[in-house]
Amino acid sequence: MSKFELFFVQITDRLYKNFNGQLGAFTFANGRSVVKLHRNDAIGLSHGFACDAIEDDGTVMFKVIPGQMPTTEDMAIAKKSAPVKVVAVAEKVDDQTLEQTKAASTGKYKLEELEAIADKNGLRGLRDEASQYGIKGKSIPDLIAKLLEL
Repeated sequence: MSKFELFFVQITDRLYKNFNGQLGAFTFANGRSVVKLHRNDAIGLSHGFACDAIEDDGTVMFKVIPGQMPTTEDMAIAKKSAPVKVVAVAEKVDDQTLEQTKAASTGKYKLEELEAIADKNGLRGLRDEASQYGIKGKSIPDLIAKLLEL
């Protein structure tokens, strides 16, 4: 399962570096995104504008360049070798709910089986299993919880 970073984007293109307003779905003030953007959104913006990924305090983390964005693993390595802050977002799993679901699981699937499917085939694999029972979900933890209730 991949982890993606969220970060503010600063437009460095000389014509838009002080831009105020909307660019697509994103609002900018003085060339800086008002909210943190998903890395894929930042890549999309960088096709039209030169921009940097910046931290909350405004320091540049890296340049946003299509096809050359650092992965979460790259960021972790850089953090060890240089003082770089990484803001990572992972799927939130409520441990208490997961433990209750694990304890109550006496149905068709065991947690370990579903985790193995998720590790091997990801969300698509779980969706394939869930579709047999008319179950739909948007995240791995959601599908696992629903399948364990069978």
